Amino acid sequence: MDGLSAATTKKGRLQRACLALLREHEEAGAIPTSIRFLFYELLDRGVIPKVYRDENGVEKKRTPSQDISDAVTVLRELDTAPIPWSWIVDETRSLDDWRYAESVY
Repeated sequence: MDGLSAATTKKGRLQRACLALLREHEEAGAIPTSIRFLFYELLDRGVIPKVYRDENGVEKKRTPSQDISDAVTVLRELDTAPIPWSWIVDETRSLDDWRYAESVY
């Protein structure tokens, strides 16, 4: 698919894995979903590790979840956008108390 990273790169493989998984979700009627849910499914399938580690076994700051978020963003921003923005939700965030102005205007 045009716009994705090369299929032989880490980014390209993850973008394609996310696209395939999201299409599975669409077929199963499981849309919208979340990055966290995609993370656990890709972890369970062995596509990604739980954490990244350096050559000494020390956990890296960059996380696989961040890479999934980046991959899904690429899928959403393509000209032919195979993944609508509405397919991904973040159920962990909410606005409970607006303390600034009555409106954005």
